[in-house]
Amino acid sequence: MAASAFPAARRTEPVTRRRATSSLWWRRREVTGAQSRRPPSALQSCSPASWTCGWPHRRARVPAVPSVSVVVPARDAGAWLPACRAALGAQEVEHELVLVDDGSREPLAGARVRLSPARGAAAARNAGVAAASGEVVAFTDADCAPAPGWLTAALAALDAGADVVQGPVVPPPGAHVGPFDRTLRVTAPSPLFETANLVVRRAWLERAGGFAAPVAAG
Repeated sequence: MAASAFPAARRTEPVTRRRATSSLWWRRREVTGAQSRRPPSALQSCSPASWTCGWPHRRARVPAVPSVSVVVPARDAGAWLPACRAALGAQEVEHELVLVDDGSREPLAGARVRLSPARGAAAARNAGVAAASGEVVAFTDADCAPAPGWLTAALAALDAGADVVQGPVVPPPGAHVGPFDRTLRVTAPSPLFETANLVVRRAWLERAGGFAAPVAAG
């Protein structure tokens, strides 16, 4: 999937470009395998339940939707969480939220996992994965607000054969941008994973051994 099609995890209002697709066109293409200008006459008698459209032994492929968990490691991030929760609540894909409180001085409301003392972001993510039930695990940070369509775009990339999907992180206007911050905008193939905007297959992550606990970020 092209990097530009994957929405950014943002700390500012994003401009998201989404390609609208007619449900009628989608069904016609799936059923007939053609992109003719005029729909076949069989389309007039199409059964929405089966999408057979005159071919009783041929059904359109309906991708299975995997279960999704979103892991958010957080420490002393109570002021940031409302915006993060709101952005996640606006996602079209149903998911479970696994908030991991990594030793906050004031316990975070709604945390699924609490670590004490603090163990660092990588250990918090691993703890979140252990508590999550999804076949797909998405990661973002407490001070990020994923753009609309974030999970939808990620699942489309996974359905196309990817094991790992990452996207850029957009800092707020006027924020200081240092050498590390520039890596947050990486969209080309890279050995680095930006964990504030990362979606992976759980099976792949388990084979990789999770996150290296001494690593603070990335």
